[in-house]
Amino acid sequence: MVVEMRTYKLKPGKRAEFLEIFRSKSMPAHAAIGMRILGPFLSIEDPDSFFFMRGFPDLASREPMKAKFYDGPLWKNELEAVLMPMIDRYDVVVIDDTNGLIKFADLPIACTLTGSTFEERRGEISQLMRDGLRRFDRHGLDLNLHFAPDVASRVREMVGKEQACCAFLTFTITELPDDLQLTITAPERGRDAVDTLFEPFLAGLNDVHGN
Repeated sequence: MVVEMRTYKLKPGKRAEFLEIFRSKSMPAHAAIGMRILGPFLSIEDPDSFFFMRGFPDLASREPMKAKFYDGPLWKNELEAVLMPMIDRYDVVVIDDTNGLIKFADLPIACTLTGSTFEERRGEISQLMRDGLRRFDRHGLDLNLHFAPDVASRVREMVGKEQACCAFLTFTITELPDDLQLTITAPERGRDAVDTLFEPFLAGLNDVHGN
């Protein structure tokens, strides 16, 4: 695994605000792309500094994965304008962890949404399914949802939201002229709970053909 050792010095008094956004929005988005985060670790000598590690499967995947995040809508439209002004400076050292000494924890298999926010999201998903889902099928850890093309923008919006709150799931969109397929893949360690993981995407679809 290739790992970036990233040290940040923030503007005075900005560390708590920066890390709240980093943990709630940036880290789930990284995980959805396949980048692993270890940390952040807070300096006990400088209240404005912290450190974290960012892992990639190999050197070849590093730049494409980073581009997917930094060229994506979350960074471009939201995080860049908020986080960058808080940074005084940062340093990055890239290493190859050939001996596997760095251990990244598995993401918890749990949605980060709670209460009314969770119920509101379920309602949005259910409405999208009723409006545009044509058929679906299940194969092990994969749920394949086939949508009408006219709801493509809503499907992409849903995926963006779900990647942030359910980073343990993998979402893959395949667009064809007359069909939009969304494949949702659960992790192997979630096999025993896969019915529960997929339930929010299938609730109330009695009239949609599936197998």
